[in-house]
Amino acid sequence: MTVAIDQVRPAQPEEWDEIWYQCSYATYFHSREWAEIWSRFKQGRQRPNPLLVMFSDGKEALLPLTAAMWPGGFGKSFVSSADGTYGGWITADPLGREHAILMKEFLTRELGHLFWYINPYDDLVAAIGLDANFHHDETHTINLERGFDLVYKDWTHACRNNERKARKSGILVRHAQNEEDWREYYRAYEDSLRRWGDQALGKVDWAFFQEMFNRQSDHIKLWLATTTNEIVVAGTLMCYARKIAAAWHSARLAHYAAFQPSNRLYYEILSDACEKGYRWFDFGFSAGIEGVLRFKKSFGAKPIDCAYIEIRPETWDIVKY
Repeated sequence: MTVAIDQVRPAQPEEWDEIWYQCSYATYFHSREWAEIWSRFKQGRQRPNPLLVMFSDGKEALLPLTAAMWPGGFGKSFVSSADGTYGGWITADPLGREHAILMKEFLTRELGHLFWYINPYDDLVAAIGLDANFHHDETHTINLERGFDLVYKDWTHACRNNERKARKSGILVRHAQNEEDWREYYRAYEDSLRRWGDQALGKVDWAFFQEMFNRQSDHIKLWLATTTNEIVVAGTLMCYARKIAAAWHSARLAHYAAFQPSNRLYYEILSDACEKGYRWFDFGFSAGIEGVLRFKKSFGAKPIDCAYIEIRPETWDIVKY
């Protein structure tokens, strides 16, 4: 039987939540929560615009799009996931290659202006192939299904030594408990920005972290490394989906670099992710910063391709979705 798209309509919030929760290859960045956080931070200049794709064989998929209105309200540009993170379709149904081809054609031909980062955890994308106009990027990831003992064996000798050094230095790890913890982390982030300079991926204002804190979400955890007298010296903002734990943001105070707090931090984060049954740990993009790449590789993280595409229509007509 030939499969076709029967209908594309706006998805309801409960449909988005249910499909996201059930999809084994969805990342946190496919969630309604992520899109809404960015919408509030951008004060409505970006808005969630999820679409439900209904196929002729009864199967469904959701496109977690975010729309940015053009000046004057004459049209939209789309990102496949807010902030240019992993996008593409998510689904609770078992889809085949024919479904993926139809959705790829819809995304690249029907929406007008679109920026789409491919989800590297969706095997169907690889099965349908990528066009020449896809640009290649990479993230670094660890397969956690082996359990923490085997994950730990992949760490370099220096990485393990640095973690032990952090323990001996008295570095402690805990979750952020209140807004002041988040503000302490933001101060470490500002210190990191001064160190990164022009290589930084881009500054995120405090208002964004305030919005994340306000969510009090079970899917967001800010992990902190502190001294014994409770100085926050490093942190990692983790975003969790059903099977994928993603490190979205990290920072460290330069003054405490010799204590190796980040190694201690990731020991606890990775151990916790293994214990809770996550399949993948995603370190995220590195912006080509050599020191960041070395750090990720020291934990045994492997590069995986996550291509992206930008579709620019020949005519900037108003799109209907």
